[in-house]
Amino acid sequence: NRLGEIVIRCGWVSGRALAHALAEQHELEYIDLAQTEIEELASSLLPERYARRYAALPIRFLGEDVVLVAVADPGNVRTSDELRLALGLNIRLAVAAPDDLEQMIGRVYRDEVKVDEHDKELGRHETVGDLGEGAAATSVQAIELVNSIIGRAIQDGASDIHFEPQANELLVRARVDGVMRRMTEVPASMQAAVTGRLKVLGELDIADRRSPQDGRVSIRYGGKPMDLRMAVLPTTHGEQVVLRILARHAGRIGLGELGMSPDAEEVFLRAISQPYGAVIACGPTGSGKTTTLYAAIDLLNDEERVLMTIEDPVEYQIPGVNQIEVHRKSG
Repeated sequence: NRLGEIVIRCGWVSGRALAHALAEQHELEYIDLAQTEIEELASSLLPERYARRYAALPIRFLGEDVVLVAVADPGNVRTSDELRLALGLNIRLAVAAPDDLEQMIGRVYRDEVKVDEHDKELGRHETVGDLGEGAAATSVQAIELVNSIIGRAIQDGASDIHFEPQANELLVRARVDGVMRRMTEVPASMQAAVTGRLKVLGELDIADRRSPQDGRVSIRYGGKPMDLRMAVLPTTHGEQVVLRILARHAGRIGLGELGMSPDAEEVFLRAISQPYGAVIACGPTGSGKTTTLYAAIDLLNDEERVLMTIEDPVEYQIPGVNQIEVHRKSG
C-alpha cells in the first residue's frame, strides 16, 4: 500500500488535504472537481475502463493538442506515459482528491444501478409475457426510472431518498448534507408501478398496501456493493417509500475526517477510551451520528478488547465486532 492510502485509511488526513499536499509536492495544480465543469469532448477521449484503471479523467482542452487531466496519483510516471498513449495528445496533470475523482468518473460515464439478485427484475412470479402490453411497458419504465433516481442520488452524495405521494404526483426528494432537495416528480399514472418496483426490490408484500413494511436491497453501483434500507408507510395519497443509502465500505470514515475541532476531538477520544460510562451522539437526520459512532468503534477495534453493539438496524458489518440487531417481535 502507498503511504497516502494508509494515512487516509487511518483517518489522519482527508483525501482533499492529501491531494493538496501532492499537488504542492509535484508543483501541479490542485483541482476541486465539485467546482469544475467537465468538457464532454475532452472526457470522451478516454474510455471508461482506462479512466477507472488509471484513476484519471480528462477535464478540458488547453490547446489543440494539449488536454488537462485530473489524476489522484501524480507520482506514477507509468500512468502518465500510458495516458499520453491512450489519449494520443500531450497532457498536463492536475491533482484531485481520490473520492472526488471516483465520484466524477461515475457521473461522466453514467454509472448504472445493478440489483444483485436478477430474479427481482419484475418480481419473482412475473414476466413480461404475463402482463398486458401496456402494463409491461409501464413496468419496464418503472425499473429504468427507479434505477436512474437511485443512481443520481448516489452521485449527489445523498443519504436518503424519499418517494412521497401527493394528490396528483409522486414527489421524489433526496437528503444531501442534511438538507432535503427536490429531485423529480413522477406522474400519478406511474406511481403504482414505481412503488411496486421498489417493494419488489425490498422483497416486501406488494398486495399489502395498508401496513408499514421494512426491507433491505443489495445493489452494485460503479462496481461497488451498496445496501439500501427501505421503509414503506401508508399515507392518504398512497404508500410513501424511504430509502437509506448505505455504502458497505466507503461509508465509514476515520475520526480525523469528521471535522471536529482539535479540542472536541481530544475530549471525544478521552471519553471513548474510558473503561466505563456512556458517550451519547445525538442530532437530526444526516448530522453524522452513525458515522461518528462507527468511527469510534473502528478506532477501538483491536484484539485486546471485546466489542459488542446493539443496533437498529446493523448498517455496516465490522470484522471483529459482535453486532446485535434489534428484533422487536422477539423482545
